[in-house]
Amino acid sequence: MDLHLKLHTVDLHLKLRTVELHLKLRTVDLRLKLHTVDLHLKLHTVELHLKLRTVELHLKLRTVDLHLKLRTVDLHLKLDTVELHLKLRTVDLRLKLHTVELHLKLRTVDLRLKLHTVELHLKLHTMDLHLKLHTVDLHLKLHTMDLHLKLHTVDLHLKLHTVDLHLKLHTMDLHLKLHSV
Repeated sequence: MDLHLKLHTVDLHLKLRTVELHLKLRTVDLRLKLHTVDLHLKLHTVELHLKLRTVELHLKLRTVDLHLKLRTVDLHLKLDTVELHLKLRTVDLRLKLHTVELHLKLRTVDLRLKLHTVELHLKLHTMDLHLKLHTVDLHLKLHTMDLHLKLHTVDLHLKLHTVDLHLKLHTMDLHLKLHSV
């Protein structure tokens, strides 16, 4: 067995008269090798909280990167998350980003999956904007089949003084190939 583990942690809290800062950093790096198993895992987390007189900023970043190899399986998984919250006197902005990437290889199967999500919420004096974007990209290869599927979704909601607009868009793109044996 071969095991390698790294852990890093930073936790900083700073208070001044007009500034308050809180910062957290976490990192985990794990590597494990056995006879038929090769595992690599990385975790990263960043959390930042900053307060000024007229500004409040909150930021979260998370990353997971997992790679697992077995005799007949090769799995790679990535997860990313970003969350941002910004408050000013007249502005409230929230942003969320999520990404998932999966790659799985078996003897006769090759699967790739990507998921992306964006959520934006912006509030001003006279405006409230909410936007959601979703994307799915799936690619599956088998002996006799090759499948590619893309899905897109847009959801927009905009409120102004006298306007309330809601828009939804959906798109699907499917590509299928069959091969004779």
